[in-house]
Amino acid sequence: MIALAQFCFAMAAAGAGLHLITYLIGIGYSASRAAQVLSMIFILTAVGKPIFGFFADRVSGRLALAVSLTVAACGMLMLLGARSAVGAVAFVLVYGSAFGAPLVLVPVLMVESLGLKRFGSLSGLAGLANTAGATIGPILAGRIFDTTGSYSSAFELFAAILVIGGIGTLGCVPYDAVQGDREALAASSA
Repeated sequence: MIALAQFCFAMAAAGAGLHLITYLIGIGYSASRAAQVLSMIFILTAVGKPIFGFFADRVSGRLALAVSLTVAACGMLMLLGARSAVGAVAFVLVYGSAFGAPLVLVPVLMVESLGLKRFGSLSGLAGLANTAGATIGPILAGRIFDTTGSYSSAFELFAAILVIGGIGTLGCVPYDAVQGDREALAASSA
């Protein structure tokens, strides 16, 4: 489930991120205005990461990651209304605040679900899913644009993929609960 979340996040983030400026220029933004939009997203990402980290400390990494992926999906859909100034501002605020949060929340979820014993190895393996998603996302968005002449379907697909990642995150079980179940099973077997 963690690898699925990593894959989905990376696919959507890289796919949308690498085509965002081209999309914005295509809907009427100047190149400099499109670059400013991307810059604002990164500024809000810097703000969103500690906020989602604080949220994870209060609820759980699992829930915080599911929420961040869902919020990012909503923001991705708002991108489709970015022709208007209100739509663009809404996209930047919503997507920007959640866009980078998985980078800090996935390690929290890994520790909560798998413990620390093999964190480095497991983090490296989950990183493979991240790399695969980041590789496929931009290619897929480009293929969709080449086929349809629009990025709309790609952004809709990425929003759905982010929701799938969020749902997968909710399937993660806390490590302590699994350990407690194993100990109870061992005690009842003895």
